[in-house]
Amino acid sequence: MAAESHLTFAARELLKKVAAVLAGEEFSLLWGFKSELATMHATSVKLQALLQAAEHLTQDQGDDVKITARPNEEICVVNL
Repeated sequence: MAAESHLTFAARELLKKVAAVLAGEEFSLLWGFKSELATMHATSVKLQALLQAAEHLTQDQGDDVKITARPNEEICVVNL
């Protein structure tokens, strides 16, 4: 009975430690997700502003405006 009690106690303590580590990792993942979501929101707002500006340019100047974008680079509105 005493050995069983020690094993139960050891298993309980081990589970507490594992749960604490997992909770810390979960918090870290959630924090990273929140940060990533804020970055994506800021990018979305900038893109909306850029598209609205480009729309106004095309309305004013017709098809003489070109929007270019390359991966991992800034988006440019070129007035041809």
